[in-house]
Amino acid sequence: MSSTNTSVDRFRSIKRRLLRYELLESRFLLAADSSGFADLSGLADTAILGNPRPSGPLTWFESFQTVDRVPLGMLTRIDDSLPDGVAGPLRTSVGEWIVQLTDSATKSITRLSQANALLTTDNFDFKIISGLGTKGLLLVRGQGATKLDIELSLSENENVKSFSLNQLVQGQATSPNDPEFVAGLMPGMERIDAKNAWDVSRGSSSTVVGVVDTGIDPTHPDLYLNIWLNQGELPPKYLDDVGPKLVDIDSDGLITFYDLNNVTRSLATPYSLTVGGFATGPNASFVVDKNSNGRIDAIDLLQDANWADGR
Repeated sequence: MSSTNTSVDRFRSIKRRLLRYELLESRFLLAADSSGFADLSGLADTAILGNPRPSGPLTWFESFQTVDRVPLGMLTRIDDSLPDGVAGPLRTSVGEWIVQLTDSATKSITRLSQANALLTTDNFDFKIISGLGTKGLLLVRGQGATKLDIELSLSENENVKSFSLNQLVQGQATSPNDPEFVAGLMPGMERIDAKNAWDVSRGSSSTVVGVVDTGIDPTHPDLYLNIWLNQGELPPKYLDDVGPKLVDIDSDGLITFYDLNNVTRSLATPYSLTVGGFATGPNASFVVDKNSNGRIDAIDLLQDANWADGR
């Protein structure tokens, strides 16, 4: 009985070991004269990605449809978060980046799929979504502990020249609140595509425009702050070191009607203004509201003997 049990136990042990082995798929070794044939050495790499190997030279427009995309609305929300009071492991962060490879890295690959190996490390997984047309410019899916960690990996990678987060960009579509513009009474602004231009810039105090047509109303509420003051004709007594002197409150290197009216421009929202009122500003002692319209404009200075010499 003891001998029989021992044999049965040995058989079961062997059977368990056999179950640990996996059968390999069928392999075929082909022999042929390869002279005159194209290089097919990369066929296995592209087969793993589930994409047909591109024929001809490397194209930077190739895309890999098998790579999971981040939903458009989630492109900037990369890091996971848990509600207050909830503890637990966080999911790995996944995002998309636009990556520019260095020249040497770009020249080192013959197929776009090879760029995966240039970016992936032990802790971070990168997959090429597509080329963006320009040599070495790629759209990449990255996965790691946090967004900061993923971007740190890219910044320290000697194969990466630059990178930026892939995200949706929405135009500002600026539309002024001028009642005449809103009412459609200023068609010229539409014809010169002013709304699109205002999204880019609304002017600079360092740019001077000369009006040679029918003139300008220097007291207009939309214009008085932007009337040019010749910095060479400011009253010298308001600039020297003896006694009080004009204050450049917005630190733009110029004395303008913004400074005289105690108006500041927000850095966070560049086109928002805070009007403090000239009477409470640091330059109140240098100006007088001659035309009594509640602000300091060019007419006030022209009528003030301390500012204008009549020439």
